[in-house]
Amino acid sequence: LVIESLERVLVDFDSGNLLAWDMLSVSYAADACLQADSLKDEWAKLLRGQPLVTTILDDFLPRAIQLSRRLAKAALRLEAFASHLLARLAVDTSRSYPEVDPEEVRQKFDGPLAHYISVVRNHDELAFDLIPQIQALATSRPSFDNVSSLVTLLVLNVGRTAKLGFTTLWSLLKRRSVPLRIFVLGDPEGLEDWKTTLQEFAARHAEELRDVAFEYVDFTSHARFLDFMS
Repeated sequence: LVIESLERVLVDFDSGNLLAWDMLSVSYAADACLQADSLKDEWAKLLRGQPLVTTILDDFLPRAIQLSRRLAKAALRLEAFASHLLARLAVDTSRSYPEVDPEEVRQKFDGPLAHYISVVRNHDELAFDLIPQIQALATSRPSFDNVSSLVTLLVLNVGRTAKLGFTTLWSLLKRRSVPLRIFVLGDPEGLEDWKTTLQEFAARHAEELRDVAFEYVDFTSHARFLDFMS
């Protein structure tokens, strides 16, 4: 009710009310984080208690996904508030938006920033740890009856962007039914970042990488690329 009332204030009466912006973004974030803590505690109790039958997992997974989306929305609200502060300062000082240093609004955003850090941490715990755990337990492991049906894939990773690609890779690994041979094409930084991210992933999900082979190609040292750049 409080969140809805604050939204109405901003939409219907005063879109520039900084106090309402602050209270709305912080209230929404705090509520989402409390729900995340409660869900994680409930999951920990389930792991220590009764067997995780399918009915329990089928009920828990949608709740976890819905909450991860709520946390993402909370992060967006806080980011919108920060953008609003920057834009307002730009207008008040007759500057363009890019000319405003975020540090200039740091004092006004200091409280919401602490909530933002908590929101991002909770979201990452759900999206990259708890939800994959539930999905792994709820999904039976595919069997590889036909080893000859090897599928070859190519991924491109330039710079430190590997974690973005691993979201897609995780979905693929859960649903595959054949061995995979994955060529990773990238620059030196990208290949190193992919290998580091793969090690972190393997530490938690080693079984998902069974019958998966990676091969790395540094395109910056390829003769044709060097000819093209010369």
